Amino acid sequence: LGLLYLAELTERWGFDVSIVDLLDRHHPAWNIEDRFYPKTRDDGTGPFFKEELAKPAPVQFVKRRFSRYGAPLEAVEKRLAALDPEPDIVFMTSSMTYWYLGVAETAQLVRKHFPRAQLVLGGTYASLLPAHAQQTIAPDTLVVGPGENELRRVLEKQSGRELPPIDGVAPLFSLCRVWRHYPVLKSYPLWTSRGCPFKCAFCAGPRLNPPFFQV
Repeated sequence: LGLLYLAELTERWGFDVSIVDLLDRHHPAWNIEDRFYPKTRDDGTGPFFKEELAKPAPVQFVKRRFSRYGAPLEAVEKRLAALDPEPDIVFMTSSMTYWYLGVAETAQLVRKHFPRAQLVLGGTYASLLPAHAQQTIAPDTLVVGPGENELRRVLEKQSGRELPPIDGVAPLFSLCRVWRHYPVLKSYPLWTSRGCPFKCAFCAGPRLNPPFFQV
């Protein structure tokens, strides 16, 4: 969702944006031989497509399957190859820290198809384990925490334009333009607040979103 807000700001500033959501369960580009439409529950949720992989050595002892979640690899390759024009900058998000192998594999695909593009990595994994992410993914830019100010800096440097400042937090809670990138939209996610008023010692929330905002 954070990446969608950055995409929304980027479009408002007049840049061309393409969104490739590898966890969009309903995008027709991922539907290869009807394999990517697992059953959807009445509330719109459901399992992601997954492909079983060989277990890495550190988890060989775990009596569970090891899988890659998200769009099928061959479909992702085809989708990236179809992007025209090629992107100047690729912004990647990252979710749970133990999904970092998927982030690394996606970064390899990005570099394979767009070797001249800048790679900017943010999100949960990048924010919680920045040193690990920098060493493992080696992005051109690593973003820790909220990304809108870094987004503005990167786009200004790339385009040579001075972009308008982000006026307060209200623009960060409004998504309008990005939904056209989703041919099948079965749910509408949104933020009504960011961060948390509490500072629990066991929680990563304050590190991911230091200030608390509410609308």
